[in-house]
Amino acid sequence: MVVVIISVTLASLNEVFADDRSSYWNQNDSFVNFTHGRFVFDEANEMARRHTKFNMNALADIAVDEVGALHCVNIEKCSDGLYNKSSILTMDCGRQVVAKVRDPNAGLPYYTTASEVATMHFVRDVFGTPAPQVYASNANVEGNLVGAEYIIMEKVRGIQLRFVWARLHALDKAKIVYAIARHQRQWSLVSFRQFGSLYYAKDVEDEGLGDWDSVLDYRMAVGHREIAAIKSSPHLPKQMAMLSGSGIYEPSAAEKLSALQSYLNIIKYLLPTDSAISASHLWHNDLHDENIFVGPSNPTKITGIIDWQGIQLAPLFDHTLQPAFLNYDGPEVEGLEQPALPDNLDALPATERRAAIKLYHDSSLVGASRILTHKKSEPLYRALEFQNSHSAYLLLIFRNLFEIGEAQFRWNILTLEDRWADLPGVRALENPAFPLSFSAAECEEIETDVNGADVGIQVMETVREALGEFWPDKGCLGHE
Repeated sequence: MVVVIISVTLASLNEVFADDRSSYWNQNDSFVNFTHGRFVFDEANEMARRHTKFNMNALADIAVDEVGALHCVNIEKCSDGLYNKSSILTMDCGRQVVAKVRDPNAGLPYYTTASEVATMHFVRDVFGTPAPQVYASNANVEGNLVGAEYIIMEKVRGIQLRFVWARLHALDKAKIVYAIARHQRQWSLVSFRQFGSLYYAKDVEDEGLGDWDSVLDYRMAVGHREIAAIKSSPHLPKQMAMLSGSGIYEPSAAEKLSALQSYLNIIKYLLPTDSAISASHLWHNDLHDENIFVGPSNPTKITGIIDWQGIQLAPLFDHTLQPAFLNYDGPEVEGLEQPALPDNLDALPATERRAAIKLYHDSSLVGASRILTHKKSEPLYRALEFQNSHSAYLLLIFRNLFEIGEAQFRWNILTLEDRWADLPGVRALENPAFPLSFSAAECEEIETDVNGADVGIQVMETVREALGEFWPDKGCLGHE
């Protein structure tokens, strides 16, 4: 009889507990809204694009079933990303998982989530990369109890690299560089026949998705994408890299379309002829210190790499080959020569001497990364070298012409004839004639535009430096 009473009491408590969860989790607006900060322009629209209404209680119940727990006892929202909502769910057994819900601005509905899941499975199983294990996912909204696309995945062990990087010894930093280079080498060893995104066949049967068999087809499609975006948008995006307006330079749809048409006419001459660096590869292009996790007691051990959303099968030369956590403020490191300390180091004031030593250490890590790449993967190093070419610069600008860069792109196209013979595609095609021509009025317009754009960039950089930590990165600022 006592056992029955206790059982009834526990059952009653569980019912109350479940009701409390539902009442709190599903009515807590912070789970569905962007709460990380404020947007400095068009805030209502920016917030709406990051509002995802979903049933958190249903999401927790699915996670409970997947890990074999009885209850989810706590949910802690992670800091907002610009495209997703993520939370850490803690079970009654102490186990934790991460639940991720896609925001409306994250990409194509269904396909973005389906591709991310397939990609994480692939890099874990084929590459041996420590990506999170996926426990459950649903890319469909219809019939979905959560009411939104979601992924429930492993909570990666360890801590983010950003918490330890600054205090690590130079040798330990070098070990991390070596560990990341080993993963990148694995990625470079597997190439694909097509370009696009990775999916399970069952998720995209008969969908007629865009996939491209050659790098030229792929790059032409990117150009047509930019044209479609410009023609279909009532307003051009706000500029964050350049102050624009009357008297300096004001972007226009007509000039962007002109730049893109020029691009489509010369693209085949810009592309590298080296088939190894043009091959399709799967790559993580955002290896910054928040996406890399290391062991708390052994910070040189990579325990996880997160954020695989939007990963593409793209040409090797199109990928970000130098990890973002190695970025530093200083001269670009090229070739295989290791940087050196200034000859007058001892004569410098203390502050300048410390800055010079830090610059040396930071640039040495970049140099070591390049030497390691050269030693372990010749194609990967050749892709790095190509990225320092003028062709690569034009290819990079063109991918973002919807947002910025048409003035500089048109100027570079105008002056391209002077270096025409040096382009990889021109050498391969036995020096064809330069395919573009410009009238005197067009030349004058392009020169005026690029001068105005350069002034706008310089002014905005002055503003950025003056604001310091208050600069609204990607248009967003913290509440404080």
